[in-house]
Amino acid sequence: MENSNFLIVDRNTTMRGIIRHQLHELNYDRIAEASNAETALLQLSRRDFDIVLTELDLPGMSGLEFVTYIRDTLMSTVPVLVISGDASRENLVRLAQAGANGFLVKPFTPVAFEQHIQNLLNHS
Repeated sequence: MENSNFLIVDRNTTMRGIIRHQLHELNYDRIAEASNAETALLQLSRRDFDIVLTELDLPGMSGLEFVTYIRDTLMSTVPVLVISGDASRENLVRLAQAGANGFLVKPFTPVAFEQHIQNLLNHS
């Protein structure tokens, strides 16, 4: 699974770096980044990814809109893990309805991160 491709979508450069570091710790190095959904959608149109990791709070198109677009417009089944500090019940329900495959609350532990990644890779 070390050949898996990941797309990190987060407006915050530091957070993208933290997620990238966690992926490197798990021996993954095929990682692309985007600071907004529009750039991420361009990357999704150019190559295949095994997992998309996105924040909810994105500039322009929100994380919820991004997940909905991936599922409804692109008709993609790529696993989407939402990583956010906003774990309200309303958001969790809306994300599940939109087709997100998982939700990881910030701040997260390396163990929780690894469990989510392995779960998604094993079930995709």
